[in-house]
Amino acid sequence: MFVNTTSSMQYVNASLVFLLFIGCQTAFAQTTDAIALLKSSKQLTCVPEETVFCSNVHVNCAGRTKIPTTSFKMEFKSNVLAITAPPSFKEFFDNYKLPKLQWDEEGNYVVLNPSDNKGYIKIAKDGRYVFRHYPNQLEGVMSIGKCEQ
Repeated sequence: MFVNTTSSMQYVNASLVFLLFIGCQTAFAQTTDAIALLKSSKQLTCVPEETVFCSNVHVNCAGRTKIPTTSFKMEFKSNVLAITAPPSFKEFFDNYKLPKLQWDEEGNYVVLNPSDNKGYIKIAKDGRYVFRHYPNQLEGVMSIGKCEQ
């Protein structure tokens, strides 16, 4: 009886590569859960996709404005969410000093509502965020991006 050791070894190698891939995907998925990271007091850095706010964003930027976006950081400690951004963006984040937090029961997202209830920041489990803002005397603008540790 002839045993083809080459194809057996290829099968074993392919199986090992597949298991390694699944293991890496699982480990990666566990460490990129932005909601879990926030709840465990890890700091997230949120980076916008566009350099300016848009009038609306669904698939991509619709109605580019001249209002610049910025990166910001957030950290949840002692049941308080702290957001930090460059001083030039003070107006954007002043109302988020004590935001109202709405945690999704399944852990898929969190919504931050500013104290004046004008706008929101919604962060999904995968780290993607939507920032809806209403600047003084202007219509609402939006920014999307990604929050990561």
